[in-house]
Amino acid sequence: MYQVSQKKNKIYISAIFAIIILSSGASLTGVQDIVENLKNMSKQGIIFATFIYATEWPLRGIRYKTILARLNKHYGILFLTESIFISQLANVLLPARIGDIARVHVLKRKVDLPVTTGLSSLAVERICDITAITLIAFLTILMVSSMVTVYLWVISTIYLGGIIVLVFFIFLCASVIIKGNISYGLIGKISNPCNSVKYLNKIKHFIFQLIREILIFASDPKSFISSLLLSIYIWIIDIITCFAVLASFQEVHFSVSMVALIFLAVAVGTITKMFPVTPGAIGTYEVAVVAIFGLAGIEPSIAFIVAVVDHLIKNCVTVFGGGISLYSLGIKWNEESISLQNTL
Repeated sequence: MYQVSQKKNKIYISAIFAIIILSSGASLTGVQDIVENLKNMSKQGIIFATFIYATEWPLRGIRYKTILARLNKHYGILFLTESIFISQLANVLLPARIGDIARVHVLKRKVDLPVTTGLSSLAVERICDITAITLIAFLTILMVSSMVTVYLWVISTIYLGGIIVLVFFIFLCASVIIKGNISYGLIGKISNPCNSVKYLNKIKHFIFQLIREILIFASDPKSFISSLLLSIYIWIIDIITCFAVLASFQEVHFSVSMVALIFLAVAVGTITKMFPVTPGAIGTYEVAVVAIFGLAGIEPSIAFIVAVVDHLIKNCVTVFGGGISLYSLGIKWNEESISLQNTL
């Protein structure tokens, strides 16, 4: 059973790590230059960027509704958007995407959604996210590779996202071949010794049910494609938000190569957010974005400001929406999360 209060030390360490990364980035790009450029930043541009980012949240609710509907679970878009806000709020404050479990807790408590369904729907959502953002990154790197020399770590990051997607589709194809009947065949034979141990047998059935539900969704091309398209729309809005922040500086003049590199920067930065070592991936996202912005010829201090403000806008909207959602659903932040042991 997980309690946030028991993890305070790890959270503090992660937060300190994030502060160190941001402080180092500010020092390297020049604190005085950052302060001077902040004065020239358009406030209207920031407000516009905030509005743009806020429009993606209903799409998140619609996508999650699509995923759950395929699993024969039907809930309102507003409620699902609120549950996503709460889990993302926790992700902003906690490292390693621990906050995802908060959504399982909300859905279990409010509508008695089975834990397996909550986890499988989360897994599908994450696959759609990483597929969409990796696809965007791959297409943009094809465009910019003939214009600039891309860092090796950028290519490696995209490959990592691609490998995860590839492994999922290989798993999907293998499961379809055996008609999704994972209770038999090699997996079933390997897990047969678990049948003699009551607790291990419960875990086995829990995992099998989880995989079955993922396959139910993934084996339906219409549902998967619609969710993937929604994911692409969501991440394009995420990128446009960054564009709006960058456009707040009159000194910046856009070109075809710059536009492509901005797409690449946010896409790669987002992939790094999927494996966060700090709360909300604060620091690691900014480093990735600033580094790729440098390839576009953007002044380092401006690149740093844009990366920080872009991430700050997204986190502030998330925190605000998460706070409203907690109040709306009558959930306290310090509530204990669900015990998977009791739900098996």
